[in-house]
Amino acid sequence: MKTDKQLTIKRIIIFCILSFAPMIIATPILCIITGGPIFESENAAVPLVLLYGMLGMCTPMMANFITRLITKEGINDPYISFSFRNGKWKYYLASVLVPLGYSLVSAILIVAIMFRGYAADEIFEFDKFSSAPFMIIFMLASNASLLLSFFGEEYGWRGYLGPKLTELMNEPLAIVVGGIIWGLWHAPLTCAGHNFGTDYPLFPFSGILMMCITCIILNAFLTLITNRTGSVMPASFAHMAHNSAGAAIMLTYVMKEDAYHVFNQLDPIKLSLISYIPLTVTAIICFILLMKKNKAASEAAA
Repeated sequence: MKTDKQLTIKRIIIFCILSFAPMIIATPILCIITGGPIFESENAAVPLVLLYGMLGMCTPMMANFITRLITKEGINDPYISFSFRNGKWKYYLASVLVPLGYSLVSAILIVAIMFRGYAADEIFEFDKFSSAPFMIIFMLASNASLLLSFFGEEYGWRGYLGPKLTELMNEPLAIVVGGIIWGLWHAPLTCAGHNFGTDYPLFPFSGILMMCITCIILNAFLTLITNRTGSVMPASFAHMAHNSAGAAIMLTYVMKEDAYHVFNQLDPIKLSLISYIPLTVTAIICFILLMKKNKAASEAAA
């Protein structure tokens, strides 16, 4: 048993090194080339930023493959399945609807909290409300072409790191530890202005901390739908929906130009804290469902 745990720890370490190294090496080089944080620099070409992001998201997937080869684990992996049978279709549906749901609630809370004192007609272009759902659908469809990148992350974090951590600890703790590792993996991106920009207190340390919290909370939902389907595909769709139609993007479609200018000037850390409210509720529900499932499995095995 001790040997098995040592091998698992070895595999986790190798996986993390292979996942972290490309981002740690590439990010400062690109920042030097562009003359500043790549996501903030005016010299950064959009295609370069997109390519950097897409390739970066694929590093956990490559780390999964390489770690399996190095440690002779083999590449036969059930997490690359794609099935709607036995009720699994509902988790594929939830993978898109749940992120859209908590993003919508976040958008409502942001307006209610950060735009107190504003009249509704000062904030919204009401004639845009009817077309906003179609814009969101279009955004999701457009980002479907980038599904490989989202799969790249999920196949690493949920398809390899998560299961390995559960060999060493209980699942709730594995979700927390896995979320912290996932959040720290984003640190080079956060330092380069991704997610929060660069204009906020204690940059970039508070941004890195916030990213770790975000990843812990989000990890609960992504782990749940991965476990219930035995596949990382629903998590890939959920990750795509989370990135494609967040609260800020939703507000873009319905806000007046002046109101959106005010929105862009708000503290990104405060906005993230507001967004954590519906995300945290979602995570708590997922933790309860996961623990209930694990308890039932333990009782059945007893």
